[in-house]
Amino acid sequence: MGKSKDLATGAAYQDQTESDTRYVNTAGDTISGTLGVTGKITATAGITFGSDTAAVNVLSDYETGDWTPSLGGNASYDIQYGRYAKVGDLVYIRFGIRAPTLGTGSTYIISGLPFTASGETGGFSVGYYDGAAVNFYTISGAVEASQIGIYLKTSITNTALQSTNFFQNNTRLYASAVYRTT
Repeated sequence: MGKSKDLATGAAYQDQTESDTRYVNTAGDTISGTLGVTGKITATAGITFGSDTAAVNVLSDYETGDWTPSLGGNASYDIQYGRYAKVGDLVYIRFGIRAPTLGTGSTYIISGLPFTASGETGGFSVGYYDGAAVNFYTISGAVEASQIGIYLKTSITNTALQSTNFFQNNTRLYASAVYRTT
């Protein structure tokens, strides 16, 4: 059996295999210096930085992965991918989508977000688009619930954003968004 040691008391434990060594800080003492780790560090209560101890500032989640943007209905796609990074409750997404056949798919709603948005509206940024269904002066989007709504201003004198007809057959969109999740 290998040994592990409680950093607060110095007491040795006899519950590891010969190749394991673990240090347990049961008293919550501060440990300083440089730590070199070849492996995984698990912080079950989260991570804080510097001298900050406020619970609201604890980093308790980090995740990356793929998601599938969708226009719904019976749309078919030749470009359909999404990536995300979630840090705490902040989600950053990027995606590309093109439906050669829109069919009964939405003309302005993208669904399938990896996490449901909180009550706050998230930001949206277009990297590139072509083949929009209408000419427009500005484009914006809002992340709400589990979808992104695309809103267009069709002229410089039009003061209202309209939520119709961005997508049609072959409309291509590459974009990103940031939002908070619940």
